[in-house]
Amino acid sequence: MVLASKADRRRKRRLSENVPQYEKVARISTSYVKEDSSKKIKHLLPIKDISGAVIKQYEEYYVDDVVENGVIEGDHQDDEVMDKPEEKPKLNVQQIKMQIAKMCSNIVNEPQIHFSILKKLQNMMWTEKPMETCFIIRKLAMASMACVFTDIIPGYRIRERTEDEKSVKLSKEVRTLVDFEEGLLRHYRSFLESLEKVLKKEKNEKNPILSGEEKKELTFLAVKSLCELYEKTTHFNFHNNIVMVLVPLTNSSNKQISEMCCNSVRSIFRSDKSGEASLATIKVLCKLIKDESGSKRRIRPEVLDTLLSLHINHVDFEAMSRQPNKLSAKDKKKAAVEKKRLSRGQRKHLKRQEKLQNELKETEATERRETKIKYHTEIIQQVFLVYFRILKQKKGQRPERLLNSVLEGLAQFAHLINIDFFSDLIQVLQNLISSGDLNYRQNLCCISTAFKVLSGQGEALNIDPTEFYKHLYEALFQLIYSTTGYKRNVKRGRDENRLSDLNLTMNCLNIMLNKRRRQVTLGRLQAFIKRLAALSLNLHPASSAKAVLVITSKLIQSNTKTNALFDIESQAKGVYLPELEDPEHCGATSACLWELHALRRHYCPDLRKQSSKILRDSAKEQQHRHR
Repeated sequence: MVLASKADRRRKRRLSENVPQYEKVARISTSYVKEDSSKKIKHLLPIKDISGAVIKQYEEYYVDDVVENGVIEGDHQDDEVMDKPEEKPKLNVQQIKMQIAKMCSNIVNEPQIHFSILKKLQNMMWTEKPMETCFIIRKLAMASMACVFTDIIPGYRIRERTEDEKSVKLSKEVRTLVDFEEGLLRHYRSFLESLEKVLKKEKNEKNPILSGEEKKELTFLAVKSLCELYEKTTHFNFHNNIVMVLVPLTNSSNKQISEMCCNSVRSIFRSDKSGEASLATIKVLCKLIKDESGSKRRIRPEVLDTLLSLHINHVDFEAMSRQPNKLSAKDKKKAAVEKKRLSRGQRKHLKRQEKLQNELKETEATERRETKIKYHTEIIQQVFLVYFRILKQKKGQRPERLLNSVLEGLAQFAHLINIDFFSDLIQVLQNLISSGDLNYRQNLCCISTAFKVLSGQGEALNIDPTEFYKHLYEALFQLIYSTTGYKRNVKRGRDENRLSDLNLTMNCLNIMLNKRRRQVTLGRLQAFIKRLAALSLNLHPASSAKAVLVITSKLIQSNTKTNALFDIESQAKGVYLPELEDPEHCGATSACLWELHALRRHYCPDLRKQSSKILRDSAKEQQHRHR
């Protein structure tokens, strides 16, 4: 045995004096040690820097770093601490917000890695502990998940893999992408089911944790989340499922929820270029109107008003005239003969080619014009089906509050109606006007619809619109007090109602008299000019009278023979009867436009200038004719 020298023993003794005696020092637990009501410290192993100094390490954590189901993960205190309930850490709203924000930030930054955190967020939607912050956790988790999904959802539809595709061995990158897509679909479907449960209130608790007001607020937030997903994920999976849940809420008894859903539907109708999402919405909407029309529950007019936001200009009229999904016997026979001529291999090749073309259409990024026209044709068919069903109902069964929306819709889409329905539609509109049950605006909508139908393809039909001229001539003076005749929307003011009615009246006069000037007789034209001049004397404010004078000036210029109204010496047969409500037989050729001379002394300078201009132009025209 070799003994250590005296120098070696001295060196070991010197080194032992500099090194800390870790075994003699009391050991500090590496678990979470409570130092503050909101923080914990975890001690780590010490390190030595370049100079040789020993540095102690520790890490600070907030109490709520990981919250799942209302329980704090990683909170493993000593038994002595856990036995004291008064020392248990408490959560506050700011800590909850910070934790959920941290989780959402991780998902958005690296969704393919951290998408599993979505399950924790969804569990927080149904958490029951802690009691004091249960509602806040549910609310924040629901709103955060809706925002996260709108950010991480890809710009394409995810296709589920077949059994053969699942058996194929994939590379690491492809496997990561496939796992992310499948996990995203799974969590997204689960989130939508959770929102539907909140709306349907399927989770009935014997001892409810939330109050009535909290449940209403949570329901409103669920509807808001569905509206956001409905507008921003039209291209993604399960959009039709969102439509099935959201569209019936447009007729909700809660006015706030109904208005929110109607605004979302309008947004889709305005922004949808292809028409696929609009068609899915229209089908559910039409089914809702059909089911609710026979029940005691009423359809809100705002539900039908959403259809006015559709932007459809081109449809396939041939497809509208034939029955869908049905081939004629000649086409079937021709297809069968062509198929028999092919060999067995050719048939398989043709079948494979058709399948490939269908898959390419699904993944095609650009919108096809044929597909767009097809969707728009189906949409307009569904819309007219709803409108005609309401119009053909009997007086006692037809909901009169929906008539304004139906007539406005027909007036907007009249140029898209199939020519086969023109005669029936004109007859229905004449019956409505003749019934006398409509107010001024409804009469204008009927007249506008009828003449829009007759101005396009309807010019080829032999239909006499005399009744519509008579009804408009009779109803013109109702424009003065039209705002007191009905109350379509109590929030709208009288001036706004009058302006809307005035614009619709001017449009009707422009279509009936200006655009169809060749089909209008001189007596009818002079009768309308005379009545419009009398109307301008009674309208208020002066801007309305000015608009009437503008259309009057256009009508005078459309036919030079109307200058006889300014000549008191012109010979005409009969006497003008202003109280007669037939423009053809009221004797307007014997009338004189004295109203324009009265308007020259009006208090409004614009009216004075406008009336003076009409008189000067007529005087110049008469001088030119005498020369």
